[in-house]
Amino acid sequence: MQRFTLLVGMMGVFFFGLGCSDNEPVEISANQSQESAEDTGADTTTDVSDADLPDDTDVDEEEFEKPDEADPLGVDRDYRDPADYEDQDSESPGRTVGYWGREHMKPTMNFEESWLYEGEYFVRDGFYIFRGQDWLPAELRIYAIANGELLPIRLIEVHDEDGYPSIDEIESWEEEEFSYFETVAVEEWVPINYTLVIPPWAFPQKGAYNVHTMTGVIWEPDDDEDLRGHGAPAHQGHTIYYGSEIFAKDATDFDDWGDEAQEWEHHPDAGELVLRMLLGLAPPPEIHDWRGDDVPDGAELGGVIESSDPRIDLELYTAGGGYEGLHYNMEGPALYYVMQDDDVVDVFFYDAPEITNFLTENRGKAIPVEVELPLDGTPTAVWLLQAPTPFETYGATANYAQESNILFLAYDPDKG
Repeated sequence: MQRFTLLVGMMGVFFFGLGCSDNEPVEISANQSQESAEDTGADTTTDVSDADLPDDTDVDEEEFEKPDEADPLGVDRDYRDPADYEDQDSESPGRTVGYWGREHMKPTMNFEESWLYEGEYFVRDGFYIFRGQDWLPAELRIYAIANGELLPIRLIEVHDEDGYPSIDEIESWEEEEFSYFETVAVEEWVPINYTLVIPPWAFPQKGAYNVHTMTGVIWEPDDDEDLRGHGAPAHQGHTIYYGSEIFAKDATDFDDWGDEAQEWEHHPDAGELVLRMLLGLAPPPEIHDWRGDDVPDGAELGGVIESSDPRIDLELYTAGGGYEGLHYNMEGPALYYVMQDDDVVDVFFYDAPEITNFLTENRGKAIPVEVELPLDGTPTAVWLLQAPTPFETYGATANYAQESNILFLAYDPDKG
């Protein structure tokens, strides 16, 4: 069984098992896992996306074969007993994340690639441990995404070493037992052991899929918070070869917004937003004057922002490609998902140009993002997900999926 485990603390990195983190550029030694630490000390995980084969692609089923065996450096699954963490303190904010692939998938050393025959299930066992975060306790949203769409998943919490579901049990689950989002309650230093399953009907045809699974806090509006979305989400990525190693989709399957992006050179407020969130989502100033001398602390972007127009043009600020500050290293293209509540409302392709001297010249790109608000005035949550390397083997780069901060928006026709 293939394993990945990562432990990151504020002052250092301790790494166990096999895999890679999703927080910043990594260094890879010959027979060891990849490791990294973000500025907050949070621990994270691997990355992925997915793809489908074009209808005119004819792949001989006999040409697709799994490796003879899983990587020989794999180690056994590691159940984390909550009793072992009862006396832990919170002096070092961060998270510990571990995950393993089932043997039938023949996962690679870092669990960046795995192989499935048609009809087989993707099965990942793992755990999360969060500590020292100001948002604890909280609920987490877990979802999987690939090729512009949410994928059906099922997550089962495991409460003892013998509680992991067998393949026979997984295959007996009904389709309606899967959903597009799973919710998990989390407390400080309380391990969440789980099995996450993606069913075969998530893959509409044979092909290589880059699948990203994201685990982030479910935020609520709060006028006392300047920004909702501190730090990066826990992220795992896997290239899944489902009956073929040929990527089915490419950039031509999605609208390219490269021409829409505008440079925001010498825009200090946007620069501060990016330094805080890596992907800074902001409303237009005429709706909410978030720009000021102390951004993001003075932005007040945590409460509900009202608009007299149900259609709003937001802006997504980025540092562009090649920026290696914090844990951000977005080289090459990505798919950007516009998330609204529990839906993907838009997806676009963007190959960020390299930006140099970001910290000194304070520049990057601003991408317009149009959203429509519910006409009944109900607040709606909007954020963006950046899924890197969508059409190549995930492990070939050190890119990590990122989420922007979340905005809460509401339509009020009587607003001045």
